[in-house]
Amino acid sequence: MLPFDTLITIDKTLSVSVYQQIANQILMLIKNGIVKSGSYLPGTRELARMVVVHRKTIIAAYNELSAQGWITVIPRKGFIVVPNLPEVQPQQWDQQKAGFAYESSMPSPFYKTNQYGVIPLASDTMVHELIIDDGHPDMRLAPMDLLNREYRSRLKKVQTFKRVSATLAAGSFNLRETMISHMAQTRGCKPRHQTS
Repeated sequence: MLPFDTLITIDKTLSVSVYQQIANQILMLIKNGIVKSGSYLPGTRELARMVVVHRKTIIAAYNELSAQGWITVIPRKGFIVVPNLPEVQPQQWDQQKAGFAYESSMPSPFYKTNQYGVIPLASDTMVHELIIDDGHPDMRLAPMDLLNREYRSRLKKVQTFKRVSATLAAGSFNLRETMISHMAQTRGCKPRHQTS
């Protein structure tokens, strides 16, 4: 196990929160290759003991790294650095391939229609270049207290509705009486309990 107690230093005089400092330093350890992709991070209690902070601070740091896509949680095993790191690698600029904006046609990732306005069937030679991947939502932006309160309120209402509707499983008594008389008049249907 890496000596995280010496690799992670906390400065409480900074304006950056402690959990953010821990998350940033773990992120730099991952980017610098000290913590390899696919390796497990220490548990929240163990890292909190090593860095001498509260466990909830480590949980917040791990949640931050998870929201950014650097680590993932494996139930009953721990936190693991993702195998495919989200860091974008720089690419070599190819002047021949790039061309100039107004001298080359832009490759369209969209389907083109024929003269009748019909989209042709996809073939094996068609390459789709449009990739829409917005990643993970930022958990820090969600108003969790309001969401939890609303969920609790809705769940209580659902349970109340289920209890009331269980007693009236067949529906409203007035509606059933009206439907019986209507069916008897228009279709000649008689209820089972009536005999003539």
